[in-house]
Amino acid sequence: MSLLVKGIRKLSQLDVDVDKDWGNHLIRNIGAAVNANDALRRIQAILQAVMTTTGDIIYRGPSEASRLAPSYGVGYNFLHGKKVGDTDFPEWLDIQDIVAYLTGSPNKMAAPPTLVIPAPGISVIVNEDHGGGGFTAEKTLTIPDPPSIGVSQLVVFDQLYESGDDGDFSIGGLLWEAQTFIVNVAHSIEIIEIKCRRVLSPGDITIGIRDTDGLGLPTGPDLTSITFDGNALGTTAAWVTRYVTGYSLSAATKYALVIRAPSGDAANYLVWRKDGTVPTYAGGARCFSIDGGGSWSEDVNTDFMFREGEIK
Repeated sequence: MSLLVKGIRKLSQLDVDVDKDWGNHLIRNIGAAVNANDALRRIQAILQAVMTTTGDIIYRGPSEASRLAPSYGVGYNFLHGKKVGDTDFPEWLDIQDIVAYLTGSPNKMAAPPTLVIPAPGISVIVNEDHGGGGFTAEKTLTIPDPPSIGVSQLVVFDQLYESGDDGDFSIGGLLWEAQTFIVNVAHSIEIIEIKCRRVLSPGDITIGIRDTDGLGLPTGPDLTSITFDGNALGTTAAWVTRYVTGYSLSAATKYALVIRAPSGDAANYLVWRKDGTVPTYAGGARCFSIDGGGSWSEDVNTDFMFREGEIK
């Protein structure tokens, strides 16, 4: 470069803008670095031109330096190689994509079987001494034969919602509550779990599965159900598991999980925990009846805590 430009005769007379605002434009056709210092200078220029957010990742694109913006997603994210033609490019994927790939459903959860082995006992053997006293023999570890070695059941939940627990609704008398859900994979529903507690003595509680009508509201009789003593429940909210006679649910079909306590009243009732702030379950919503299931209304701003699935 000639220094005889506009009167400049010395290199020290040049003003170098080291804080160039590239206006989010990318640097193209950078060329090869001459040496290590030149490479560092070029990398710094790329970072200044491309990065716009703290946490950005820079990678080599087809013809320019490209940025991968940070992304948190629904859950924890991880970097994934996305193949375009013969070239791999980085992209963010949410951890739920792994869950969906492994289980076939973003809402599916499996409870693995467990091996139950009784704890061994430790005893001390005392031998009789006919010479005038007793003495202690060696200590022994006694491992009794287990009465049985049980393998717990494998439970696979197709639909569930268990986050955002921030409130509840009461169930008793003519006040019934329900949660609708859309089946992902066809299965036989055999297990239902809800997060709940009792207030005083709600009496018998029935949990049933029903069809839904064209408006997505519960309709018809129970397809399968379970009735149990609500007075035996705890007074602190906890997950309660109940088993029902298996009934085949069809994929991509909406059903309703309906709960009632007919003998309950304003002082004796069941409490079902719910998310009423920012519910994110996409397969359905809360439905409620104030006339013992005669008519239903939907509350799209609430989802109950529930799980439903089958036993493998």
